[in-house]
Amino acid sequence: MSTDPRHHDRWIKLSNWRDSKDHRTGLRASDLIQVADFCARVREQLTCDGDWRHLGREFAWQVDRQRTEREGTDGRGSYWEGPFATGAEPTLAKAKSAATAALRKHRMTHILAGGDVGYGSAPAGEQIRQALAGRRR
Repeated sequence: MSTDPRHHDRWIKLSNWRDSKDHRTGLRASDLIQVADFCARVREQLTCDGDWRHLGREFAWQVDRQRTEREGTDGRGSYWEGPFATGAEPTLAKAKSAATAALRKHRMTHILAGGDVGYGSAPAGEQIRQALAGRRR
């Protein structure tokens, strides 16, 4: 848990987007899923300005969160919360970038507010907060 020269916390860096394509429709999708953590999804969708001859495409994105086993389920018995952020962009790259930025923001806010993240041997929220406090001294 170190900081690079530009002060971007490495523990908050998330990558490994998984791209896919629906072979029936040709529409693209991408997912960044972290078990027991925040996740982001991007889906290509057709848009229409009211005239079916002017179909377009955009990439809708969404950020959700899967609760940890340590936290358990919410009042409805679900491990899933959200959406925390949504949006749409004209390209897949821009949608991934916007979703990643929102995911990082919500994840950091959640951890610094005392929330938990991680699965199994991954550092829990408390461990991340202790490491960050130790760096500030």
